[in-house]
Amino acid sequence: MADEQKPAVKELGEHTYPPLKIREEADPQHPDNDLSKPIDFEYFVFLTAFEERFKARWSNGARSYGRLNPMYYYGGTEREASLAFSLPAHTIQESKQNLHQCSELARAVYGRYREWTLDELDDADVKDFTMVGHRYFRMDFGSMIRDERVFISGFTFNINPDAGVFDFAVPTPDESFRAKLHSSLAPPVNSMEPGQVFPRQIDVQLNIIFRHHYPLGFGGPNRVGLPTRWAENRNRDFPHGTGHIDVQPYMSYTSGSFSTMRTARNAESAYHYASWQELTAEANTEECQAPFVCDDVPEASED
Repeated sequence: MADEQKPAVKELGEHTYPPLKIREEADPQHPDNDLSKPIDFEYFVFLTAFEERFKARWSNGARSYGRLNPMYYYGGTEREASLAFSLPAHTIQESKQNLHQCSELARAVYGRYREWTLDELDDADVKDFTMVGHRYFRMDFGSMIRDERVFISGFTFNINPDAGVFDFAVPTPDESFRAKLHSSLAPPVNSMEPGQVFPRQIDVQLNIIFRHHYPLGFGGPNRVGLPTRWAENRNRDFPHGTGHIDVQPYMSYTSGSFSTMRTARNAESAYHYASWQELTAEANTEECQAPFVCDDVPEASED
């Protein structure tokens, strides 16, 4: 966390408001690639807008003769979000820190590159850059974005002119004396050079694409034998959290339901097999009701 944020802002955030966290991660398909200078953004921001979009992909097939409605085919659901926030500055030092944080976010919409030697001419190496992959991020923002894997598809940087700027002013004799007196100490928070201008407020907008790394829907390999339970099995709501409020029963965690199976077909087969065993046991129990005594009840076959 940057020390340049105003103490009142940090105190407010640390006690009542979550920071926005954006951390770059290695490519899951190429985890051995060098992740030099990763983006690590953790900052208290003033949220001004938040919009989340769920868009289902549907395609329609050819309409046969006499059919009133075409056949529709579901192709998946895309989840995206846009969030806008402001970065105010009470001092020049805080304004510089805001600009530095925006520089980090601007890098997020570019790919990852590495430098390599192209050729040798006149004993001087000619260097070029080649792309080694795109950037993966882990984002967290309170209960609205909860440790999700995302791509950052857009970054907008806007300086608010109505808030004003910090510009250079010729110091008075008294200010010059104090500057010389404290020259051995750390530079004051409002020190700057001639020709520099720093904004008092920056407005930022981020567009993100979610990449779910956990199962969605109901049932599945994490809920074997429980087709009406939420598939994730992490004891949390989707897509947003509820704080200290308990989740609904169908989202609550159940132990012993995880499986090493990787396909939905295997999970479905296991569910049908468990249901068949339960029905067989019930049928055998009904056949052995009093006054008859059934000592040898055939067990369900494991084949």
